[in-house]
Amino acid sequence: MKRFKKPSFIIPTVLSLAIMYIIFVLSGQYGDKSSALSIDVTESIAGIIFSDYDSMPEHIQETVLEQLHGFVRKSAHFGIFFLLGISVFLSVNSVVSKISKQLILTITICTAYAIFDEVHQFYVPGRDANVTDVVIDVAGSLCGIVAVLFILSAISYIKNLNIQQAR
Repeated sequence: MKRFKKPSFIIPTVLSLAIMYIIFVLSGQYGDKSSALSIDVTESIAGIIFSDYDSMPEHIQETVLEQLHGFVRKSAHFGIFFLLGISVFLSVNSVVSKISKQLILTITICTAYAIFDEVHQFYVPGRDANVTDVVIDVAGSLCGIVAVLFILSAISYIKNLNIQQAR
């Protein structure tokens, strides 16, 4: 175990817990409320992608929404778990020194929470559990972990380069 670094542990841990809370609250929304929220977001995105969206005939708008809606919902899963992967990794990184243990622990936490999220949705009226969502959640977490590893490696490389140039 690494020596416990309080500030570098607290911030990502609080962020991880906040992200988990947001996921829990969003997953706890009844099906109709969740759908309405994602449709609103999808309409906003459609308005950005298609500058003339508001002036399109209604049947075209419905087709656009149908096509985008699933993508927006799955992207939300991926994105929120991407952030969770980053924050959990940074939290674990501050207390565990071995990279292999950091990766295993982070992936375990994110996967367990993805499964918990789907089980939670199963008990919410109008929602269901979906194995595909767990796969998307885990993929988002893995991409977040890879992104933070890349950034930390780049920072370390630059620091080492600066140290060598200073000699």
